[in-house]
Amino acid sequence: MDPWAPINGISLERYADLGAALEGVTDPDKQAEVVQQQGVARPEWEAAKAGWTARMADPALMGQVAQRYGALYQGALARKHGHGQPQQPYAQQPYPQQPYAQSAGHQIGSALNAFGSAFGALVESAVGGISVGARVLVQWSDGKRYPGTVTASQGGQVEVAFPDGRRVWVAQAYVSFAGL
Repeated sequence: MDPWAPINGISLERYADLGAALEGVTDPDKQAEVVQQQGVARPEWEAAKAGWTARMADPALMGQVAQRYGALYQGALARKHGHGQPQQPYAQQPYPQQPYAQSAGHQIGSALNAFGSAFGALVESAVGGISVGARVLVQWSDGKRYPGTVTASQGGQVEVAFPDGRRVWVAQAYVSFAGL
């Protein structure tokens, strides 16, 4: 199975956009109305929601789908709220051209968020996380590593300040210590 294949015609990118459109909407009937306004029928929405949620929770995918969704969702929220230009997903974004969506977290469910936060805290306490002030290298989609300094850390992501003055939230999976 291709974990990135659309579900009922809804790509992960489209699912993130729909999720941003549903920000704050918890009633299933109201959600159906909102996605209908976005051109998606309720049965397709329900199937996509179930399918993408299952892929995000699939341990065999090691959180890759959830991580990509989080970045896409944050970009969709930034566009919705007028915080800059539409962002490319992190995995496709070349560092020198566009900044990364800057806020962390997403709405795949409070239980999953709580689990992720608790697991992240456990891992950080066990092996030592990347702390504020650390000099790091960030793996970018162009295959290159760019130097920066960690300015904040939260929920498995770190904010990195780059020499050109940009500050970017990045999943810790793409960050390594720069060494001495």
